[in-house]
Amino acid sequence: PHLEREHRIPVKATLEECFGVTVVLDNDANAAALGEHRCGAGVGVSDMIYLTISTGIGGGFILGDKLYRGFLGGAGEVGHISLLPEGPLCACGRRGCLEAVSSGTAIAREATASLEKGRDSLLTELSNSSVESIDAKMVYKAALQGDVLCQEIISNAAYYLGLGLASLINIFNPELVVLGGGVINMGDMILEPATKLARERAMPLASGAIRFKSGCLGDDAGLVGALLLIQEELSLVSVGS
Repeated sequence: PHLEREHRIPVKATLEECFGVTVVLDNDANAAALGEHRCGAGVGVSDMIYLTISTGIGGGFILGDKLYRGFLGGAGEVGHISLLPEGPLCACGRRGCLEAVSSGTAIAREATASLEKGRDSLLTELSNSSVESIDAKMVYKAALQGDVLCQEIISNAAYYLGLGLASLINIFNPELVVLGGGVINMGDMILEPATKLARERAMPLASGAIRFKSGCLGDDAGLVGALLLIQEELSLVSVGS
């Protein structure tokens, strides 16, 4: 949803023709999921869900030690789980998606809207009265300093994240959920209430054994996964030839 649909470009074919090398194209969250599974927090786990919570919310599923892409490659769009049918508008054009209520962008948007409605907050000082400059990091900084508004906003984001996680746990029954992305840097302020609610809302069979971990590879998760994808592709090409 973040790409202009009327300007679709055959990236794989174009790059292969230009450079004369094998090119693999995949969703960045899929690549990050693979990276964490093979070389990070998910090593040794057969069934794992990876979420990246940043500007948006993306995901990747490892099922039976394999990356699951779905029928047309569209699996893993966890950011577009519908939670509030009449909620905030999402980048995908629909309302109330997980991404629209729990992402870094959503946190910043709620903070900005609250200030415009006249709510008192340290954000006015931190942003030098420029609401356009407010981002999730600034909201977190104010929350750490005891700002009630920012604490409320992060608490709401954690609540909806917990609901989304519970749905995923019920559907896939994974052994492990790995969480990555910039918003995870808020630590227990968002992770503790989100994972607690996920355990409470998920079915006991699935939630009893579920583990949550922060990603080990940070911003390199997608890069590591991309390397693994190309190694896999080259291996298949070699076998096929």
